[in-house]
Amino acid sequence: MDLVQYSEDLSKWLHLKIDGLIIPSDDTSRAAAACLDMAMEHQVAFSILVKNKLYGSAFSLARCSFEAYVRGTWLSNCANEKQTRLYLKDKLGHTFQTYIDDIEKLEAYSGGILSTVKKGSWKLLNSLTHTGAHQAVRRNTDKSIEANYKPEEVQEIMWFVNAISILAGYEVAGMAVDKNTVNPQDFTDKMEECSTAS
Repeated sequence: MDLVQYSEDLSKWLHLKIDGLIIPSDDTSRAAAACLDMAMEHQVAFSILVKNKLYGSAFSLARCSFEAYVRGTWLSNCANEKQTRLYLKDKLGHTFQTYIDDIEKLEAYSGGILSTVKKGSWKLLNSLTHTGAHQAVRRNTDKSIEANYKPEEVQEIMWFVNAISILAGYEVAGMAVDKNTVNPQDFTDKMEECSTAS
């Protein structure tokens, strides 16, 4: 399966699923939707970058995608008005782990999946985003300095970003004023499909 084509098709599917949904217009909902939209935009950008063999720049978006999803999920499900006001002024002061801890108090996240993902990938994601060792070693061949990313690594990171975008779409759909406009099972089915596409 061509994973780039799958990713492009996925972004179109997400657009069709959530375009036109009416969400509440309060600051918290709008901030949450903006973060989640950013996670989905990162997935589109990732696909474009991989298609053009700009792997380093694509890999640097993996952490950004995860963070946008977590922040949007936190805003949508955990933030109160005061926290939203502080967040929108960049004065909230939460660590990223605090967002995760708050989210994992919710029944749907009580299994600790976000903490598990962070624990297992945070050093790698930081290194990729901030041009650390994990980027530097992937830009060397025996004879030159150039992109040298293994196809299985590209597939793994692309799967991660695709999965995050599906989760972001699911969260946006959950914010819809009319819950009957989107079937949550569609996102679950898409996640299962995504896991077999990698």
